[in-house]
Amino acid sequence: MMIDGVVKKLFIGLACFILVSGSTVGIFFIRYSHKSIDVAKALKSIPKEDRDSLEWFFRHFRHSSSYVLFGNKPMAWEIVYDPCKSDVPLDYLENFLPRLDLHDMLVFKGWETWKKYQHLFPSSRFVFLENREDNRIHIHLINKEAFLKKVEEHIDYFAEVLGPDATPQKVLNDCLKANDLVEEALKGNCGLQGVLFGFGKHNSQLFWKRNQLEAAKESRKKLLLKVSSVEEEYESINSRLSSFDDSKADDFNPLRLGLVQCVADCEHPETQELKIEYRKQCKEIISKYKGKDFLEVTLMQICGN
Repeated sequence: MMIDGVVKKLFIGLACFILVSGSTVGIFFIRYSHKSIDVAKALKSIPKEDRDSLEWFFRHFRHSSSYVLFGNKPMAWEIVYDPCKSDVPLDYLENFLPRLDLHDMLVFKGWETWKKYQHLFPSSRFVFLENREDNRIHIHLINKEAFLKKVEEHIDYFAEVLGPDATPQKVLNDCLKANDLVEEALKGNCGLQGVLFGFGKHNSQLFWKRNQLEAAKESRKKLLLKVSSVEEEYESINSRLSSFDDSKADDFNPLRLGLVQCVADCEHPETQELKIEYRKQCKEIISKYKGKDFLEVTLMQICGN
């Protein structure tokens, strides 16, 4: 009995050692495999034509995605037109036919190429989402950590629109699984969308209010109702909104990276703080790319190297 007890203890001890060791190895392996991604080596395994295609896509997306990858902007958004679809808007064809033939086809090809090779560059921090709408592909890049922090910062606003059960994690989960991130997860509220795009709560709410007034104005016109009061409020808000990016020619940089693209109330304290922060981030981003391979630096950041 005594020997059996000793054997039993040894067996339990061995089992615990294997379990703990296995868990430790598993965690170490995950961390090791994540940090040991050799981006340069992975890129060499990709044909040059596809590497060029990837670079085209990320350079096209750099104005908004750079602040998501290297800064604290929660989310970036890009629309890509699928040239394989026949229902491209007529006005788009009339005004941007050369761009559709060249630029959009290359961006579309770049996006398809990224989907082909993204398994080589796994990320725990960032996620790309694709929402399709007819011939349009809505691409969202999300910085999960920044996303959660921004929702937490403005949780009252999100709860007001999405309901009292809204939490940062729930909002993120809803966005990740939605077929249409804006219409489904954010209930079509461009104010919440603006907050997540890093435009500031004040600017986002003004933009949302202006959109509501514009819709009300058009609705009243159709019903032959008086629209003067609505127009007055609309013009009041519209007059306060101007381009957030006031960069001049002197601000040119090799990366040709501008500030975040949005309209803003540039006199508001929140906007002024945002400008200071984004200008600082812009300089840091340019510094990270200086003298280095653009695609390699971008993919290393995505992988978290």
